[in-house]
Amino acid sequence: MRRKNKKATLKGVPPDDPEPAKRAKGTIPFPCCPSEIVLVYADAHGRSSNKCPKCGGFAVFDFDEMCADQGKPCRGLTSSQ
Repeated sequence: MRRKNKKATLKGVPPDDPEPAKRAKGTIPFPCCPSEIVLVYADAHGRSSNKCPKCGGFAVFDFDEMCADQGKPCRGLTSSQ
């Protein structure tokens, strides 16, 4: 039995928003797998560490400079309160 594909939604974007890409600053590819990308909104700033969905490697994205570098996982920084 086939499953129906769920419509891709972006976090923070209402599902009825007709043009979420109009609010995007651009995309940044992962340094390890350039076919995987991160969408950056116009009001985003700062840095973020994300795990690659393809290979599992970590990358640090700089939303101000619109670039990414290979990174290492920061062990022990998850919220365990």
